Amino acid sequence: GLSLLRSAAGKVARGGQLSYATCTVTHAENNAVVKRFLESEQGAEFELAPLGDRSCLATRLQPGSSDAHFAVRFVRKR
Repeated sequence: GLSLLRSAAGKVARGGQLSYATCTVTHAENNAVVKRFLESEQGAEFELAPLGDRSCLATRLQPGSSDAHFAVRFVRKR
């Protein structure tokens, strides 16, 4: 995920948006990737943009379900 974000970052215009979504609940693939991206050279030009009233969307696995989701939205600073 981190390499995908870094690669895509250079293609986003100033003021443009970049989304990152997974179908997992692991910290390593979700929050840790977001944190490492924002701390990277490419991510330094971005900030988290709210999704409704939250900084991210995260659902949990429900009994009998194999689906979980995580999503964030970044905006490239002007």
